[in-house]
Amino acid sequence: MKEKYELIKLAMPIILYEFFTIVLSNIDSLMVGQLGVNSIVAINIAEQIKLIIMCLLFGVANGTSIFFSQFWGKRDKKNMAVVLNLCLVINLCIGLFFIFISYNFGELFFSLYTKDKEIMNIGSEYLKIVVISYMFTAASVTFSALLRSIKNTKAPAIIGGICVIVNTVGNFVLINGILFFPKMGVKGLAIATVAARMLELIAYIAIVLKTVDFTRFQLKNQVVKSKRLIRRYFRVIVPEILGGIVWIVGIAVYNILYANLGKNSFAAMNIASVIEGFAFFVFVGISRSSAIIIGNKIGESKSGEVYEDGKWFIKITGLLGIVIGALLFTVGYFIIDLYNVDILIKTHARYILLFFSAILWIKVINKVLIEGMLGSGGDTKYLFVISTISMWCIGVPLLFFATNIMKFPIYIVILFTLGEEVAKLGFCVYRFISKKWINDITANNEVNSVLQKEVSNE
Repeated sequence: MKEKYELIKLAMPIILYEFFTIVLSNIDSLMVGQLGVNSIVAINIAEQIKLIIMCLLFGVANGTSIFFSQFWGKRDKKNMAVVLNLCLVINLCIGLFFIFISYNFGELFFSLYTKDKEIMNIGSEYLKIVVISYMFTAASVTFSALLRSIKNTKAPAIIGGICVIVNTVGNFVLINGILFFPKMGVKGLAIATVAARMLELIAYIAIVLKTVDFTRFQLKNQVVKSKRLIRRYFRVIVPEILGGIVWIVGIAVYNILYANLGKNSFAAMNIASVIEGFAFFVFVGISRSSAIIIGNKIGESKSGEVYEDGKWFIKITGLLGIVIGALLFTVGYFIIDLYNVDILIKTHARYILLFFSAILWIKVINKVLIEGMLGSGGDTKYLFVISTISMWCIGVPLLFFATNIMKFPIYIVILFTLGEEVAKLGFCVYRFISKKWINDITANNEVNSVLQKEVSNE
């Protein structure tokens, strides 16, 4: 009962923040839509760089949060400081690297997508401003991971919610020239983003300094004393980062294959995907909260409770997946009517949404197994391997067969994506039952061997 209450307590702030972000991001999309086709295309191209950098930053932060959770279970603040400083240095280096790339090779990047000079000029102007926000984001995602790992999910939710509002209001004011501000268009969009991210970082620093007492930057001395921990750290985060990169490339290939079916099919797919996205905010909260609880207990060496808690988290996720899947199709059926598109596109979008709703429980169980269970045990190498196999050896070939060889309509093609999800579910359930994922990556090898022996005997 304690774990159930704790899951709700930790998950609710995350769920509310994710929902809030989705709603306001759609408002942002409407504001961007008023800037014209060239601006829309330019910003969408620039967002591809953001997608890459966010994948890298969150890969490092998510890998680090595994250590945060387990060290917090031991109340080992000294080693938490080591991985905190490592995470900050790596993420800040990533931010600096992309600033350098954006300023020196921004136009070259845009030329890969378009030859239109106006789009390239608009995009380069936007990118050179918004890229400054990546440095602030690099530090913010690190502090956010730290606070969540010590069971403070309210602070990131409140900070994130306020900054999303600031960003949205800033976009409206600067794009349209409200009050005493000039009308800035795309440049205003970028400035508002930088301002919001800077405010976010200031808030995180204030909260972290007030909440924890181990944040003084002493990396030089810590690195010398913690070489074994640093080796473990990179063994965990490198597969996490590589997995994110493989996923991004795979999604890009999926979209190319969908686009090969024609613009109407691609439009139907995008409409259904946007609506499906509204269902996932609940499970983002569950997966992150379960990762915190499981990670803390592994750090506390409560091996018996870890597996039992994991089973309960999976059961509640599957049940919610079925219920929310039914609601998704019921509500989404009418939302599709709000789109100003051809009736055939709406029909195909409903077929796709029906499929998404039917398999939602599989997708969300995979999400909780990967992020909440196996990931919290530091089993990132296994997750990288199975995710790569599921997407590139099963998902992509099946989709290529359906689109380029058989040339099925989109509502048949979408059925072939089930292969990846089922394969991933099989791999994850097998690993979960084996209990080999329950690893205390913050303990010495002898302690971890004892933990594994205890787990296997239960």
